[in-house]
Amino acid sequence: MNLPHGVQAPAVGAAQGKSGFLAAMADKAAAAALQLFARVTFGNTRSTALPLEPHHRVPLGGDAFGAAFVAFSDRPELLQRLGPAAHERLLAERDNRVALLWDEQGLTLTWPTASIATEEVAACAEFGTTLAQWLAP
Repeated sequence: MNLPHGVQAPAVGAAQGKSGFLAAMADKAAAAALQLFARVTFGNTRSTALPLEPHHRVPLGGDAFGAAFVAFSDRPELLQRLGPAAHERLLAERDNRVALLWDEQGLTLTWPTASIATEEVAACAEFGTTLAQWLAP
């Protein structure tokens, strides 16, 4: 998930060990927002099976890439296939707000709005092709 500029992702497991009414409400609100984002972005059918629970959160590191993105996976070893070139390209495309879903059905790209220019669609398609080429086997 692409985080907006200025938003810092909490450390993986940062909420663990927190208890109380406010922590429980914050967890529920975050889970609902994440589910809503997935459903709006990828549709109900694709989002239903996504591993979006807090225990599926994968650490991305303390660099610029790790600060800019949040990842959820039930197979964290797949993130090793995103090498430095893919990290750089994802960071460069961050402002375009392209959402990525990589699951058993393949790599899916979506755009933040339904009314976009032909050039933007072409740029996103090229981005997806380039990113797919950088996924190490």
